[in-house]
Amino acid sequence: LRLSMARAFPPWQYLPYDCLSEILQHVEYPDVCRAAMVCRNWHPCLEDGLLWRVLTLRRWAFVPIERYNFNWPRCFRERHMLSRKFLGGRPTVDYKLVTCRGHTSYINCFQLCRGRVVSGAADTTLRVFGIYEGTPSAVVLEGHDGPVECVAYNGGEEVCSGSEDGTVRVWDVATGAQRIVLAPPHHPPRGTIVRLLQRENDVLSGGTDRLLRVWDPRTGQCTLEYEHPSAIGEMVQGRETGQILVGGSGGQVCTVDLRTARAVQALQCHRGPITALRLTPDGNTILSASALDRQINTWNARTGSSLAHQSLDVTCVSCDNKRAALGASSGEVMMWPFADGRPTPIHLRNHCGPVHGVQFDDMGKLVSCSADNSCLVYDLNKAAKLYALLGGSMQARGGQVPHPARPGCSGVQFDEGRIVCSVGSLLRVW
Repeated sequence: LRLSMARAFPPWQYLPYDCLSEILQHVEYPDVCRAAMVCRNWHPCLEDGLLWRVLTLRRWAFVPIERYNFNWPRCFRERHMLSRKFLGGRPTVDYKLVTCRGHTSYINCFQLCRGRVVSGAADTTLRVFGIYEGTPSAVVLEGHDGPVECVAYNGGEEVCSGSEDGTVRVWDVATGAQRIVLAPPHHPPRGTIVRLLQRENDVLSGGTDRLLRVWDPRTGQCTLEYEHPSAIGEMVQGRETGQILVGGSGGQVCTVDLRTARAVQALQCHRGPITALRLTPDGNTILSASALDRQINTWNARTGSSLAHQSLDVTCVSCDNKRAALGASSGEVMMWPFADGRPTPIHLRNHCGPVHGVQFDDMGKLVSCSADNSCLVYDLNKAAKLYALLGGSMQARGGQVPHPARPGCSGVQFDEGRIVCSVGSLLRVW
């Protein structure tokens, strides 16, 4: 009798929900869906939001769950389908092109974060587009006296912008109202603001006047100044909380301690201006590139010792802890596994013009844009191009004002469901 009952009612059917949920957290998505069809006892567990919350956050660490009405199964399902279409989709079927208009001159910079795109252009204005809306509507930010060169936006209620007029301005994203102007004491300002970092309680700016400034956005006061040996061209968050990496036109990269306003480490990385500067997410490796000496180098962030180098006319860089995607003026995109001792780079030669933007993620997606008016999507696991998203007809036909230094597609960024590319005075969203 016991044997017949065991065959009719196997004990695994009656696993407690906690044990079953813990087991299914280590199973791939297709197998989790199949498990829902095993028996009636398992089906309610597979509809539990806690299980899907764990599976979602394990795959995508930062998820705006409010966009999915706090429905974790729906969130995972939709994002999984987006990933599949991203890697194996058909551009004319799975992608919808939306054009964001409004600027009257070429776009210098833009920032994509949490469903919003903030763009700054040579027409002295900024525009905020909600790209997850049906028809993107723009909030216009006006007030600068010169072309907007950089923006900093982390998804909150404020956006910061820097301009050729030498000022940093803080804006309200929702209303477009100007909250405060951060300007140096001398008038007119002596330099152009080219880089911004927005932190929780302060804003950092660097420009051609060689000065790194720390501002209090509530009072408008400059709380700290550091003078770099040359004009500042690149600036990224350092390894420690109170440190900033600064790259200049003289080829130096300095680690600045914001508590003392002094450089605690100075590296002469290149013979020419720093065109790209990155710090790996784990804070252990610095990547620096210069177009003048056609080199990209990696450095130990703790000791300052040189680790590896690669010869390439680099125009843009994206990196994680072990590899970097490099865009070149020759039209080549190179995947460089710099952490593998003597690595063999992967060369992707699909563009026929200088590469102006490149980005990749840990799921194997890589997107690049170029002066040839195309935006290409790659599968890094196969080291192959998947498809091309064209930026449109030639700019001369479309009446667009091309960027003087980056004609064609001048920049690209993507999140889990959108690819944003700047073309002249337009933003194209796929």
